[in-house]
Amino acid sequence: MQWKFDDKTLIIRGDSNINNYLCDEDYSEEEYNAYFERDYEPPSEEDCLKWRPWDAFCMDIEHIVIEDGIKGIGARAFKNCIQLSTVTIPDSITFIGSRAFENCAKLTSVNLSESLTSIGDSAFENCAELTSVNLPESLTHIGEYAFMNCTKLTPTFASNSKRDIGYRAFSGCKSKNIKIPALAHLEEYAFDSDVKIIRLSTGWNDF
Repeated sequence: MQWKFDDKTLIIRGDSNINNYLCDEDYSEEEYNAYFERDYEPPSEEDCLKWRPWDAFCMDIEHIVIEDGIKGIGARAFKNCIQLSTVTIPDSITFIGSRAFENCAKLTSVNLSESLTSIGDSAFENCAELTSVNLPESLTHIGEYAFMNCTKLTPTFASNSKRDIGYRAFSGCKSKNIKIPALAHLEEYAFDSDVKIIRLSTGWNDF
């Protein structure tokens, strides 16, 4: 795995996963229990590194290019990169970890990998300028709070797919008319109560 920062752009290349980072920054145990309404599960040191290699540049990153070959984006990899406006995600990416892009308030659009299967909890929470994101047919899991408070977002779902949409995953989003796959499973409050949910046609399915 290699990275470089050049002209406000972070470029990452390799053939593995981008690590999980900054696990101790999110919440105290009491805050975690209250916010997520479930018991705190502290990450192991083996699964989470304290410092991101690009931490010194985090506040200056405007663009991220992840080259083809990277398989996954770890938890908190780009959290609080507040100047980030664009990110290039290749088709080799299969998962985006929890809080990976949380608080990237200037991020405007995300073109997700056609191989993506999972978006972690709070992965894009508080990305206030995010206006569009394509959610591919391969995607089967959208975590809790994944796009919460993305106040300008109108998500676009692939029509014939099965997926779980987590608790408050799209709470606080702009659109009041959302078209979702007919076979999607919605957790409680996945969308705000005033949102009109339209289920798309299924196409043919085996039974």
